[in-house]
Amino acid sequence: MNVLLFADNQRAGERFLLSPAQTKHVRAVLKAQSGDRLRIGAINGFLGHGLLVDDDSVEIEDLSTPPPEKINLDIILALPRPKNLRRCLRALSNYGVQNIHIVHSYRVEKAYWQSPLLAAPVLQQALLDGLEIAGDSILPNLQFHRYFKPFVEDVATKFQHECKLVTAKDGTNDQQKLRASASTIVAIGPEGGFLPYEAELFQANGFESINLGVRILSVENALSAVCAFAL
Repeated sequence: MNVLLFADNQRAGERFLLSPAQTKHVRAVLKAQSGDRLRIGAINGFLGHGLLVDDDSVEIEDLSTPPPEKINLDIILALPRPKNLRRCLRALSNYGVQNIHIVHSYRVEKAYWQSPLLAAPVLQQALLDGLEIAGDSILPNLQFHRYFKPFVEDVATKFQHECKLVTAKDGTNDQQKLRASASTIVAIGPEGGFLPYEAELFQANGFESINLGVRILSVENALSAVCAFAL
């Protein structure tokens, strides 16, 4: 991690208290010693620096640096396998995606929604991991939508984006569209892709179809391709 992020309940006056996982990382991975300066940040707050002290806390020196700006891209993602979801969220957070919508689709196993890996603390840690690598402190807005059609017709139609795209095999292969807009949202299906009906429902509600090339990409690689073009 390139920055240590702390929750409100870890602050004690002018210090942040390290969690057991943070203590292990600081001592075993960073090899930091008492008195060493560390880059720190408050979750959903500012960044700065602090000094590591003996009782596994960090004395705040400065906490006034604003976090980096997010990229002009939001993501709609069909729920992948729960283990993969953690990696996807970590990557999206690392890239600087601000809004993430996880949706159901026909090719998503219904059992995925019952997985303990979808518990809020597990998902938040994945997002924090991405932020700590990036040197960011602002958590993405993560929302889940269990019902596909109501989401597309009642929620997605209200998104205020200049460019709305859905990945579909019959779409144009023009990734420059991801860079041409001041605000873009992209819907990415499961590894088998959205059904034609699902892609058409997006298109009927203001989305333009786009494909990412002739190869079938894994969900994680599709996300990376989209985010890389949007940087």
